[in-house]
Amino acid sequence: MPQPLVANGIRLDTVLGNGFAMVTTARPLALQRALLEERGTVVHIAEADSELARWLRRGRATAAIIRPDRTVMCAGRNLSALCEAVPRFTTRKEPSI
Repeated sequence: MPQPLVANGIRLDTVLGNGFAMVTTARPLALQRALLEERGTVVHIAEADSELARWLRRGRATAAIIRPDRTVMCAGRNLSALCEAVPRFTTRKEPSI
């Protein structure tokens, strides 16, 4: 995925951090944003005329889920389905012996 400069001249990679991210041209609804936050996913809204928005349009998508290694996990136009596709991580405690 592209790594353009975003707000304040910072690279997108820095803004997204180390976990999963969603890059989108559509603002998630409050419920969708809450789901993404619960799953530790950073949301980046791409400006309409930005390099990221053009990248999404070329892929015929309005949003993409980006893995921590900055590879696209999946992309599409159905924001609800993409929000549900973000992995759930749980901490499982091993029993003591």
